[in-house]
Amino acid sequence: MLDPILLQYHSTTLRLSDFELLNGNRWLNDTVIGFYYEYLEQKHKPAMAYASLLSPTVAHWLTYAAYDDVAGNDDLLHAFRTRDYIFVPVNDGNEETKLAGTHWSLLVYAKRENKFIYYDSLNQYNTVAAKHTMNRIIQCLDVSGAQFVVIRVPLQKHVTSRILQRVILSKDYSGIGLFAVLQDDSWFWTIESDDMPDTQQWRVDIKMLVRQLQLEGIAAQP
Repeated sequence: MLDPILLQYHSTTLRLSDFELLNGNRWLNDTVIGFYYEYLEQKHKPAMAYASLLSPTVAHWLTYAAYDDVAGNDDLLHAFRTRDYIFVPVNDGNEETKLAGTHWSLLVYAKRENKFIYYDSLNQYNTVAAKHTMNRIIQCLDVSGAQFVVIRVPLQKHVTSRILQRVILSKDYSGIGLFAVLQDDSWFWTIESDDMPDTQQWRVDIKMLVRQLQLEGIAAQP
């Protein structure tokens, strides 16, 4: 069966089968998550000097690849060392199943606070995978004493956007005003249901975004 390409957005190829996952309450795959992360990167480009958003593919590779391979990736290690925040999508797939899992959660490393904040809508469903990823980042950065904090949220797939919006409350991208809010990082622990968009509306918004990008001419050529 043909699975036509709907959109080529930077490094993400979005096909019809991916787009259809946005209908109803179907499980989202790594392509949809990756597309959303790339969109956030483009939307908040100046903030990317301070925050690194790993794609699902890179996150899985980071977690399960041999350490020597990871240690040899200069671009990734440079991003880790120069960013204040690292956003990592966590999936319940494993080394054998690759990205075949169904549940997504979010791990954020706050370098200044030396804390790994783990957001999960199913309490601690992906904790094992998240801690595996955390240990790999600790190994790469050679840090010690990092805390692992679990935050249960109702709609984990929107947390990345919400955190980024809070981080960039200031439009001063010199770095002085941008992270002034981080002097009091209490907002990290207060992601409540009334602070999150409706899940169905989010899906509608992403579908509209895809259509908009198609109209703007970013769609794949026939």
